[in-house]
Amino acid sequence: MSFQDKVMSMLASMESRIEALATRIESRDHEEASRVEVPKPQGFSGKRNAKELHILWHMERYFEAIALIDEVAKVRTATLYLTDTATLWWRRRFADMEKGICTIETWEDFKREIKRQFYHEDVAYLARKNMRHLKHIGSIRDYVKEFSSLMLEIPNMPEEELLFNFMDNLQGWAE
Repeated sequence: MSFQDKVMSMLASMESRIEALATRIESRDHEEASRVEVPKPQGFSGKRNAKELHILWHMERYFEAIALIDEVAKVRTATLYLTDTATLWWRRRFADMEKGICTIETWEDFKREIKRQFYHEDVAYLARKNMRHLKHIGSIRDYVKEFSSLMLEIPNMPEEELLFNFMDNLQGWAE
């Protein structure tokens, strides 16, 4: 066996060992990832409140974490987290789907329908109104929390206006 043949043989052996090692590492990473506990989203009761509809955002994060990509499975999974009024709404929509009156086949369809039912169209207007009437009475922490919550419901308010509203409603000693 020539020197070149020995080197080629050793190289082939090393390549097969590297492939085997890579396969073991990949399977170990997959096992570790599958052991991660994914917190389940909280239920949605159907309150007509923009904050309550954060369920949609949480569901999307949940779907990513559990690698759920099938659209029908996403809708089925999301409906398991509906309670109270939201369950009644879904039962009615499901009956309509069985009759062929409507279709909710994708996650986007579901989000559109649930927002149509439970999300006020004038959320930004109501948040602006509440922001105008918000006053710093208690702790600064409570004021900042309430202001931040309202701010997130107004997607198109310029930062200068946000800052003005924030500062204008503070008590004098806190400015």
